[in-house]
Amino acid sequence: MLKHIKDIDTEKYKLDLEDISTKAFKQHKIRKDMNNMEDQLKEKELVIEPYNNNQYYIIKDVDHITQDLDDKIQNLQAMKNYPDINQHLKIECNILCDKLEKFSRVIELWIKFQKTWFYLEPVFSSEDIKEQLKNEAQRFENWNKVWIDRMKESHIDRKVWNHVEMDNLEETFSQGNEALDEIQKGMER
Repeated sequence: MLKHIKDIDTEKYKLDLEDISTKAFKQHKIRKDMNNMEDQLKEKELVIEPYNNNQYYIIKDVDHITQDLDDKIQNLQAMKNYPDINQHLKIECNILCDKLEKFSRVIELWIKFQKTWFYLEPVFSSEDIKEQLKNEAQRFENWNKVWIDRMKESHIDRKVWNHVEMDNLEETFSQGNEALDEIQKGMER
């Protein structure tokens, strides 16, 4: 096989071979960078800590995660616009970028839910309030259970990547935020 390559006039194809080699190297680097991003997220953990005498769990210190996600999203957006990226890599880049953008939205919704939950949880711990606002108390109790279960699961499995891969988190926190907003409005009536 090598003998045949020696017999070919490689000078004639030198520029083409250099171009192919350069493109292959750049695409390999893009693939390696994407794999590194995923590997980093597979190692990164959410900070989930006990709250209220270990009765509940809360998410904390998400700034480093959101900053890391933003950086990775920005890098992926730049990568998919490289002139030497092939269509297959561009698709993979888009898929990873979409996952990270979705999880970035999930973190925002998660924090918003937690802030509202912080306000409502002590309110609905009062038996008097539960009696006065029965409908809101029942709705809060339903979402409080969802919150407690989600946070227990997140406490057990803190890996960021495993949460990125969850399908229903965005919908859960989006619906939960709407419900908590309605509960707050109901309290004001």
